[in-house]
Amino acid sequence: MSILNRDTSPQHASMLADKLETVLGEMRDMQREALQVQREVRDNTEGGSPHLFSDKDVNVRVCIHQILDVNLHQETFTVEFDVHFRWTDPRLRKYKTRVWMPRGSSMPGLQQKCNPNTCNCPKETGCCQLPFVEGFYRRVKAQHYIKPVVDGVEMKETLITESYVHKEEPNLKKFGEIKVSYTKLMGEVHVLLEDWHLNDGDKGEVMLYRKMIATFKENMELRRFPFDRQLLQFYITARVPAPHVKMVVDAAEPSTCYVADLSEFKVDQTEQKEWTATEKETNGSKAGRTYSQIHVMIHAERKPQKYMVNIVFLVYLLVLASFSCFILGMKDSGDRTQIIIAFVLAILATKYLINDKLPSKSYESMLDLYLLVAYVFLLLPAMELEAVAIWNWFHWHHHLDIQEHLPDDLASHTEGSDSNFAMWLFVIWNSVHWLLILPLYLVYCSTADCLRPSWDTVRENQGSRKHRCCFTSCGCCEDDHDTMCWCSPYELVREHDADDDTDDLGSSSSEQ
Repeated sequence: MSILNRDTSPQHASMLADKLETVLGEMRDMQREALQVQREVRDNTEGGSPHLFSDKDVNVRVCIHQILDVNLHQETFTVEFDVHFRWTDPRLRKYKTRVWMPRGSSMPGLQQKCNPNTCNCPKETGCCQLPFVEGFYRRVKAQHYIKPVVDGVEMKETLITESYVHKEEPNLKKFGEIKVSYTKLMGEVHVLLEDWHLNDGDKGEVMLYRKMIATFKENMELRRFPFDRQLLQFYITARVPAPHVKMVVDAAEPSTCYVADLSEFKVDQTEQKEWTATEKETNGSKAGRTYSQIHVMIHAERKPQKYMVNIVFLVYLLVLASFSCFILGMKDSGDRTQIIIAFVLAILATKYLINDKLPSKSYESMLDLYLLVAYVFLLLPAMELEAVAIWNWFHWHHHLDIQEHLPDDLASHTEGSDSNFAMWLFVIWNSVHWLLILPLYLVYCSTADCLRPSWDTVRENQGSRKHRCCFTSCGCCEDDHDTMCWCSPYELVREHDADDDTDDLGSSSSEQ
């Protein structure tokens, strides 16, 4: 009973409660430290990026193969492109690769066959019965080299002139993977082909190649339409902060655009040589992190021939035909008004047809201003009728003493002024087209591009918009947490402070 009483006494229970509180406090501290370590490891390995054990620079090369569609109304474009990621992993330096050659091959360091008991080559290829060479493999564009290693002795590097049967590859996924996001993305990226291989076994260089098709959103600048230039662009953003992984444009193999001509656009290859891919960084999250980006740009300028023939020339003819209303005299004002209304409705239908194909903008394009001028020229004869009617009424009521002679005088005066007015309208309308628009279009526009904005202006208006996160409309940077938008508005990855997640180790990162 004494022992039981001692174990259940209030003093002893209080002491046990204090010890329990101390132990729980130590456990919370350990949990907080473990969470901090987990966050640091996650920051160093998030997305599978291998920068913990590799050089932080990742060389990126982008190749644009096809522009499948440019939707002017929705302001989107679909493109087929390749992305080449190249980085160095020190763990793969001096990695020896076996390359199996066809029977009858001859090259330095060639061994006749491997041991089938210890060989891990694919059985379906039958490589165990083929000669092979083991050494440091290196690939330069379409050429393959290998530096044979025989009994630990490195030999001179040799060019592999024959097509090899099989090449051994390390399990690269266990060494880490580069994962990126694509901003301005509409929907999902469709990966058509992926190739991941050791590019240089001597240096430990890894190459990741992806062929993709994706649709991106672009805010098109249409002030000079149909003489506009568009910067079709998207961003490739690393999922790891810039101090750990920095994506740089590959200087050894520059990015390029193979597209030269589209149905409605042509690509300026002179600008593409320098501006296909450039480096930049995001403005960072609230925690001060910045993320490396590759800015991909396609410089496309519109071919205006379709709009000049089907819209400008037809509107010119409609306005020119509307001057036929002056054949009728001023006395037939009703018939003249009907002719004017018919031509106004014809051009109004053209205006609606153009608006159906163009996105809604807060400004007027060059083509809109041209149609507005055409409206004015169509309405000037109607305004003339109204002005003549007011003038006749004024003279009729202020010259009562000569009203019996006034109608003939007014008729002769108005007919003369009507003829002069028609002649001036005809001369001005034709002079604007034949002396201004046509020479600019046929002569100067093909060489000096006088009606087009310069590419520096286009890049300043479209390409230099700095966003805090990858996609401005996602609103993730306005949250109270430390947030960074990785992808499109369809996939966001959020990072929270460690102090807010001490209750659950697994809640340090979430996906929405």
